[in-house]
Amino acid sequence: MTPRPLPGTPSRKIQGPSLFPHFRRFTANGRDFELKYVTRLVPHHSDKAVFKATFQQDGQDHTVVVKFTPKYCARGHEIAGSMDSAPKLWFCEVMGSVGMFVVVMDFVEGRRIDNDKLHLLPEEVIGPLRGTIAALHDAKLVHGDLRGPNIVVSEGEEIDDRVVSLTE
Repeated sequence: MTPRPLPGTPSRKIQGPSLFPHFRRFTANGRDFELKYVTRLVPHHSDKAVFKATFQQDGQDHTVVVKFTPKYCARGHEIAGSMDSAPKLWFCEVMGSVGMFVVVMDFVEGRRIDNDKLHLLPEEVIGPLRGTIAALHDAKLVHGDLRGPNIVVSEGEEIDDRVVSLTE
């Protein structure tokens, strides 16, 4: 007789990384960093393994996003980063122990944009995003998932809010 799941538990097997992945260390710029996971960033999508974490840098906590994904274009991220349209990329490698890319980038505080509100963004936000898209196209790259929820507008004191495009 096959045992039945307890009431309230999923009847199918849950796929993907656990709440706290075993990937906890990475090397960047010749330095080793140890990650401490804080929370899952998209808990409502069990198929998306994207986490908020911290590591120590010069005695201070540094907050990052750790993303596990089957494909990622570090070159595109670096192009967007050079235009202040993507957070700093700390680490991006296929890890055999995970079987996919592990991407570590700065966490950016800000607001995500609803798809139906994209047309309401001011030119100070849209202009830099257009420039980044053009630079990606010049490099024969496309974003692949450019939509409102993958755009974060950081709230700054400056009038020229920074746009950060993220893929999930």
